[in-house]
Amino acid sequence: MIDFSKYRKIKLVDIADVQRGKNNQIYEKGTIYIQVSALSNDTYIAYILEQSQALESKYVVVNAKTGVDAEYLYYVINRHIREFIHNYIQNINLTVDSFKHMCIDYHDDIETQKEFVKRIKCVDELILKEEQMIEHVNSVKKNMMEDVFI
Repeated sequence: MIDFSKYRKIKLVDIADVQRGKNNQIYEKGTIYIQVSALSNDTYIAYILEQSQALESKYVVVNAKTGVDAEYLYYVINRHIREFIHNYIQNINLTVDSFKHMCIDYHDDIETQKEFVKRIKCVDELILKEEQMIEHVNSVKKNMMEDVFI
C-alpha cells in the first residue's frame, strides 16, 4: 500500500551518483543535471533529460542508483535545490563536492516513488493546460484591443 507519510531525510549521494558534466559526453535519457557555474536566481533548478544528449561542463550530472526512480529523484531534488544552493553557493558557483551535503526527503519504496511521479505529472499537465488557456485568452484580448483601436 502506498504511504506518503513514510519518508526519511537522506543524503543525495547515498542514492545517486553525482559528478561534474563532461563536454561532448552523451548522457542518457533520465539523467538529471544542475547548473553549478555562473549561477543566477533563474538557474536554481534541476533538469531531467527527455532524450540522450551532450551536456556542458557547467553542469553537475546526477544519476539515480538502482532502486531509485529517476523522475522521482528529479522532483525531490527540485523540492530542495533552492535552499541547498543558497546555503552552499560560493560567489556565483557551486562545487561538485558540496553535493555531499545535500539532503532530500526520500521514500524508500519504489512503488511509492512511482505513484508520487504519476500524481505530480497529472498536476503538471493541469498546470500546462491552464497556462495554455491563459495564453489563448491573452491573445484574444490583444486581438480585441487591436480591433477596437484601429
